[in-house]
Amino acid sequence: MEGANKTLHCDRRAPKNKWQTRKMRIVSAKFCLSKDALYRRGVSDPYLLCIYGPEVEIVMSEVHEGLCGSYLSGRAMAFKIKRMGNYWPTLITDCVKYSQRCKRCQLHAPLTTNRRSYSPPFLPHTCL
Repeated sequence: MEGANKTLHCDRRAPKNKWQTRKMRIVSAKFCLSKDALYRRGVSDPYLLCIYGPEVEIVMSEVHEGLCGSYLSGRAMAFKIKRMGNYWPTLITDCVKYSQRCKRCQLHAPLTTNRRSYSPPFLPHTCL
């Protein structure tokens, strides 16, 4: 993560607004910087490595269709990435969008019907 120092701006000055200062203190308590790598702390999770840029797309494609992939849905793919120890702020939404873009997933997805517009086939009355 050589580029981590370029994108992570460590400025020791607090914002002038006291509410922004409080919000920054709360949000920053969830993260830890160690050896030029940013990690996110979790309550029951181990430290998750924060990734960004092209690494995000590589991890998503590897989990979705790579060796460990079984063409998972968006949320399942996001939780598998989290179990692997990676994190980025828009993890779930990115994974949902990635699985919606996958041609193979959309081709083999089950067809859904709108229950309101469904009507049983017409059967003529029989006269006895």
